[in-house]
Amino acid sequence: MTKKIIGVLLAILLVVPGMSMDALGAPRSVQLLEDLGIIEPEVSTGLFNPDYLRDKFAKTLVMMFLDTESGFSQEDLASDISGSEYRWYINYAIMSGLMTTDESGNFHPSGYVTKIDAVRGILNVTGHSANAEKRGGSDLDYMLEAGLAGLLNGLKIANEQRLTRDEVAKLVSNAMKITPLTQDYERTSSAKPTLYQLKKLEKLRGRIFANQNVGLASDKSKKGYINIDGEEFLSDILVNDELVGSNVTYYTREIEGEKSVVSIIVDKETAPVTIEARDINRVSFDVNYVIVHYGDDENIRLDYKSYFIVNNKNMSVSRELFDNFKSGHTTMLDSDQNGVYDVAHMTLLKTEIVDGISHEKHRIVTKYNDEKIELEHVDDSIRVYLNNQSADFSQIRAGHVINIACDAFSFEDGWLVFDYAAASSVKIYVSTRKVAGTVSETSNYNGTIVLNDLSYSTGEFYSRLLSQEKKAELKPGDSIVALFDNYRVMVDYLSEAHSDEIRYGYIIKSAISKKMFENTLQIKLLTDEGNIVIYDVAEKFTLDGDTGVKSNSETDGVVDLNRRQVIRYRVSEGLIREIDTATVNTPHETSETSLTLDLKREKRFYAGSTFKQRAALTANTVIFRDGAADIENPDDKAFEVITTTSISGNYYTIEGYDLSDMNEMSCAVLYEEAASALETNIISYMVGDISQAINEEREQGVNLIVYGNGRETNGFFNSGNSKLLLMTASANGADLIATEADPSDAINLLKKGDLIRFRQNNQGEFTYIERLFSFDKNTEIMPYKENQPRWNIIYGNLYNSNGTFLNFNFLSEDRLNETTASDAYLVRPGSRQPSIPVYDVERDIVKLEGAFSALPSYKSGDSARVWVRFEYQSLYDVFVYLLD
Repeated sequence: MTKKIIGVLLAILLVVPGMSMDALGAPRSVQLLEDLGIIEPEVSTGLFNPDYLRDKFAKTLVMMFLDTESGFSQEDLASDISGSEYRWYINYAIMSGLMTTDESGNFHPSGYVTKIDAVRGILNVTGHSANAEKRGGSDLDYMLEAGLAGLLNGLKIANEQRLTRDEVAKLVSNAMKITPLTQDYERTSSAKPTLYQLKKLEKLRGRIFANQNVGLASDKSKKGYINIDGEEFLSDILVNDELVGSNVTYYTREIEGEKSVVSIIVDKETAPVTIEARDINRVSFDVNYVIVHYGDDENIRLDYKSYFIVNNKNMSVSRELFDNFKSGHTTMLDSDQNGVYDVAHMTLLKTEIVDGISHEKHRIVTKYNDEKIELEHVDDSIRVYLNNQSADFSQIRAGHVINIACDAFSFEDGWLVFDYAAASSVKIYVSTRKVAGTVSETSNYNGTIVLNDLSYSTGEFYSRLLSQEKKAELKPGDSIVALFDNYRVMVDYLSEAHSDEIRYGYIIKSAISKKMFENTLQIKLLTDEGNIVIYDVAEKFTLDGDTGVKSNSETDGVVDLNRRQVIRYRVSEGLIREIDTATVNTPHETSETSLTLDLKREKRFYAGSTFKQRAALTANTVIFRDGAADIENPDDKAFEVITTTSISGNYYTIEGYDLSDMNEMSCAVLYEEAASALETNIISYMVGDISQAINEEREQGVNLIVYGNGRETNGFFNSGNSKLLLMTASANGADLIATEADPSDAINLLKKGDLIRFRQNNQGEFTYIERLFSFDKNTEIMPYKENQPRWNIIYGNLYNSNGTFLNFNFLSEDRLNETTASDAYLVRPGSRQPSIPVYDVERDIVKLEGAFSALPSYKSGDSARVWVRFEYQSLYDVFVYLLD
């Protein structure tokens, strides 16, 4: 079950009482629909308005009258939905006549929802389509019926050909208040239930007393429960800690015989006020109140008797706490609306940069001071937020900026000190925000820097780096990549060595963005370093040698910059000022200065670093991989920069650019059909752990920890847009046969001890997995077969081991005492693998073992198996299973 989250975003400076926004920043009318699963949560791409696509709309229509997926299942009713995470809803919508396919049987799940699509679909749900059909069934008839039914009340649509999420939500909100028509009556009446009432919801008001992390001077609630007015309710809504103490409107419904909360909306009259530490000017203490002065002459009165919760720990209001409140935020609530705030949640934070991390041991090593933060003892109480979205500890990476809150703290010489060993609750706020550009002004020690003509604050962490001479002071003209925390404070920077150079890039998508009164062309670009960056194009720029081209359009009639393609580009002062495409060669370009497509898109065989027609890849070739099947809304995770080590001996669909005199490609693009399977010589890994997870974009999948090639690797596998293959040996053992499996069933198909091969994108997420071997300790020994043409995969007994070799055989267990030299096979893993993954089955632990003589074996009195893969006598993989 997907957990829904309600809370305040760190990016909000103030939520002013009276605003018609809920605690997630969404319109209040949308929150109930979102909590009921009718409207999908908004996931920002950082570039485009939130268009609502056809796959999500199918779910919306179905969930208007259903509460969850039922047992309905059949073959796909459209030919292009097999990989969609909304496949079940699309099939149901087509079967029920709510939506249709085109003449070719395609549904176009990533297509836009038009106004008439939305009206027709919703009127089909409410039954009003019957009235429209009686009039003739034209688009005009449907629009007339929508107006009469009240569906269009208060609706404003910017573009009728592509509705946004909020526009769809307004239509649905109106529809949910309509009494659905049936064939035995023609018009609504107040005596008949609305769609909302058919959901059997009970609307209540109350105050949140506790969630599973914090309570108002009382116990926390049980896991999976919320305490409202002293009563605990089952709920899959995760209430952010800062909202404990809030007055809310909540909706309940019986689920499996238990009264459950299905939606929570914070009362707008008592909306929380969130203030960052840096915005507080001073704090004064009079006889009756603590007065917090912030912003431009604003202040808040806080009762001395208020519930004062600091890093989830109940405390008393004190001057010391405010004196040391240098980084973090405080959220205050006025529950009785008398102008005096009676609940305050203060978050005291330390800023760090991750230098190393062990996800298995819940350990973080920090940059600059090499502190080891050990959190294994509180792994169940760690809350992680990635870019203000609920996340998992496994999603933290080296290089991330983090703000940490810990409930075991003290103050020493004016500094906040955490005692992680004594902690019972830890929160980690992770930020991946970066801004590339040129410094125009800087005041290194007074907290400001101007980058790309925009002013940013620099925090205490950055000032300490300067004072300790761990970073050099910035000067105007320096080109940097600035790193920010979740409070938009710059905490560190990286030198941008390639600024103002012409570089290769791959356009993913572009769009026209309205900024103030001007249209600005924005381009989402995969850089030659593997980063996905969104750039504004300068108002006038150089395009294919022509200067002064205006950037208020995606095309000039010849060059289409919204098409996925390789370009060369130059960035200066944070803006793209020059673009060179392969579409045209103008009189202003020469063969030396113009991007040239020398190898047109075609499927070619690659071997020995060379494609047919003698076009070669080198270590210096920039290779972009485009694995996105969706044209209109490609997924960022489908794009990456790869090296020649990722490809060998197979057919690939490729484009090649800028061939040298030696026919060496300077840049190339490999497309998805070239990468449908991994090469035989790719190292495989043993699954060490697998768990259900949701990524920062609220997509469902699993977190995997795998061991192989002498290291631990971890990442997220998206069940919606990834590929999972199950490999089995052919009858003669010479080949592997691939069967495509449902990636949403990965939690059941992959288990500890299984052997897999995979691809990861540049975000570290698994996008493709092949399961080579499904471990079962009762699996029979695989007999060895000589003269196999390509594959040798062996599962046998580990008979003996020393510091260099492993001795294994394929005898049955009752014949192991009869082992002779002719039965023995030797492998030398150290030549390929410095350490071997070992699965201790009884203890259920996977670890890496580098001392081969310490491996369990039959000769040492243990029962152990070994899995070996090699090709033409070249060893690729060795794994050991300790059975007892």
